[in-house]
Amino acid sequence: MTRRNSHVALFGALTGPDGADAALPIDRLLRIAATATRAPIALAVLHEPAGGPLTLLGRHDPAAPAADAALPQGLLTAVIAAGLPIIVNDTAFHRRYRTAALPRAAPAAFAGFPIRDRYEHAIGAIALADRQARAWTTRELDIADQTAQLVSAALPRCTGRRRPGPGGEAFLMALLDTLDTGVAACDADGRLRLFNRALRNMLGAEHGETGPADWAARFVVNDLSGNPVPGAAMPLARALHGEPVRGVEQLVGPRQRHVLVNGLPIVGPDGARLGAVAAVHDISLRRQAERLAECELQVCYALADAEDTATAGAAVLRIVGTAFGWTCGQLWLADDTDDILRCSATWHAEQHDCPEPPPAILGRGDGPAGRAWKTNTAVLEPGDTDRGGSHRTALALPIRDADTTVGVLAFTADTVQEPGDPVVALLSGVAAHLGQFLHRCRAAALRLDLAAARDEYLGLIGHELRSPLTVISTYIELLAADLPADHPGHDDLRSMLDAVERSAGTLRRIIDQLIDLAALDTGQAVVHRVPVDLMALVRDAAGGIGVDGPAALVVPGDRDRLGQVVAHLVANAVLYSPDGGPVEIAVGRDGSHAVVTVADRGVGVDPDELETVFGRFQRGRNVRHQGYPGAGLGLSLSRTFTEQHGGSLRLDARDGGGTVATLRLPVET
Repeated sequence: MTRRNSHVALFGALTGPDGADAALPIDRLLRIAATATRAPIALAVLHEPAGGPLTLLGRHDPAAPAADAALPQGLLTAVIAAGLPIIVNDTAFHRRYRTAALPRAAPAAFAGFPIRDRYEHAIGAIALADRQARAWTTRELDIADQTAQLVSAALPRCTGRRRPGPGGEAFLMALLDTLDTGVAACDADGRLRLFNRALRNMLGAEHGETGPADWAARFVVNDLSGNPVPGAAMPLARALHGEPVRGVEQLVGPRQRHVLVNGLPIVGPDGARLGAVAAVHDISLRRQAERLAECELQVCYALADAEDTATAGAAVLRIVGTAFGWTCGQLWLADDTDDILRCSATWHAEQHDCPEPPPAILGRGDGPAGRAWKTNTAVLEPGDTDRGGSHRTALALPIRDADTTVGVLAFTADTVQEPGDPVVALLSGVAAHLGQFLHRCRAAALRLDLAAARDEYLGLIGHELRSPLTVISTYIELLAADLPADHPGHDDLRSMLDAVERSAGTLRRIIDQLIDLAALDTGQAVVHRVPVDLMALVRDAAGGIGVDGPAALVVPGDRDRLGQVVAHLVANAVLYSPDGGPVEIAVGRDGSHAVVTVADRGVGVDPDELETVFGRFQRGRNVRHQGYPGAGLGLSLSRTFTEQHGGSLRLDARDGGGTVATLRLPVET
């Protein structure tokens, strides 16, 4: 008999007719395997779950009496622990296995294969051994491997061990039903065999022993675009055809849960495909949180770019409605005067028309939006499609400004939606952002109204007071000119007329400043730029005060405006320097700018007011009630005129007391 024929004959005897399960005792299987491989020793052991020594199932070793036979514990334990074959031709050359070699024999050869239970767990080992080193052939190793498989099959019959039966399957199903992850498994024919509770809850259906052809009809499985997935394209079916599937995202069940699916084929030791398994992870909350964060970010961007309430409302409705699958949305703003809600903006999903336009106004308690306004709380309610209504879900969220509800965000959908607490909380946050935006819009509108009223008032004062003031000044001049020198009380009358004329001049300057401010605000003030000798302007304003600077320094600008600025800075320095304190004026050039500094040792300005004194009608605390004349308009006008020329004006506190005013203007190039 040839070697190949003897091999076939051997395993025909082992398996019995037609490949039936092994019917021979394990000792006989080991003897036949040892004979076929010319190995002096063949043995089989079991590893008890509780640990301890290995249990000998069978042994063939004619050269060693049973009482004197010792097991190669280290090598056998290594096979079981690894669950893999260990082949050693000569343990003398393997430091790891040298001390685990057979007793009374070194060197030695060893070929061990694991014995497995029905779940492919290694529970024992088959070993062929030789007290002499040898090179194991492929045929010999094949015989040892198949012997291990036969012993695995014969194990319950030969040892009395029972394989897991129905009770084991019940344990497995109970274990799977405790998992939050959905698990499904099918056999080689595609019939569903495992389908745990988590997956049943996700899909909202029982499985039955159905194949891939029936899965699409039984289960609701869509891709992320909402298109149905055919049964043959589902991850479990793809895994059944040998394709490892990882990270497939789908929408499943009537509630369209967002899931992540991984699948693998189940392959037996001989490479035969036994079925497939799929793990289904519900990532709805994770994706929802991502949508929440992205939605809130987009809302913030939209509100930052919006110029008015209608634009902001339409953008927020579109972002939120698209992100959460709503069909229609409205922004309602409260009208406290009439105690109603007015519709400010609307939105509807693409390729979807709202059944009817919303009413222009709502009263308190009218519809979800009216109830949210009345109760100052979110309102979520199912629709009334069963009674001919237009929607199946409605959500209304109050928009608050502090403790006051100033509007309502309302959404409707023509499908059943169950937004959970995180969604309602997020949308409440969006409503809060919108409330802050509305507050800013109202504040800006009030500022504009106030500015318009102020400008109107300034214009009114300027034009309505100038005419009578001109009459007063004219008659004062006439009275002063016609007052006879010999008139009784001439000196007293002259002093009174001079005081009235000075006051009229002060009032005229204030009126002129008010008119200038109104012209600046309305854009009517025009700067006539011509070459101006800044040094000459400063000398004229300084009067008898010395000026340190070049003979001339030309800048482009409006002579009258720049003259007003310089004159005001010098006048301030003189005014706020009691007892004739020194005033130092210098003119110079710093790169591309001309610089004028006016320094005094006067009362100074508090450090925290160095900027606020440039505001209109603003004066320092230390001069406001000390009898110093002024209306708080000069510095405001001076800075505005300076900035019109592309320059800057600032105040700094001076060491030792006093103030330094610095004027910078671009130089003519």
